[in-house]
Amino acid sequence: MEERVPPYKIILTLLLGALFLAGIGITIWKMPRQEAPIRIIQPTPAATAAPKEIKVYVSGAVARAGVYTLKEGQRVEDALAAAGGTSPQADISAINLASRVRDEMQVHVPLPGESAVSSGQAAGSQIDLNTASVSLLETLPGVGPVTAQNIISYRSKNGPFKRVEELTEAKLVGSSVFGKIKDLIVVR
Repeated sequence: MEERVPPYKIILTLLLGALFLAGIGITIWKMPRQEAPIRIIQPTPAATAAPKEIKVYVSGAVARAGVYTLKEGQRVEDALAAAGGTSPQADISAINLASRVRDEMQVHVPLPGESAVSSGQAAGSQIDLNTASVSLLETLPGVGPVTAQNIISYRSKNGPFKRVEELTEAKLVGSSVFGKIKDLIVVR
């Protein structure tokens, strides 16, 4: 006759088998996984474009007047150096050596006492707010030495003027003075 296995042995065998399978599952679950290696990507420095070349005309009391090639962002001081420097009698206080040069700009170095009109500004032509010296700005009606210097300081700090109306918007001149000079000035 067949021997019967007591039910408690069947339950015990099933329970031990279940515990054995659970142990294998936990072991597999806790095993370290092979993850993709961490890749550190170094940022590449942004390609900085070389400064654009510009042409600047230097005239007046300099060693060699002429058109010079400079880099965008250079200053009037650099333009004068390219022209061989100023002559001993040059009145450099009439120009802003720290202002940045722009393409097609003229830098005129006057002699002491030289009138602003003869310093490269033809009679009857408009004065460019972005290149005019203090003495040239003073030739405008209602613009004195303080206002002229404020205009140059403003353009040195904020960059070249984009519109002549910026004079009133920045409160550099009042509306009555602006009315007198608006046809005499230009922004190039």
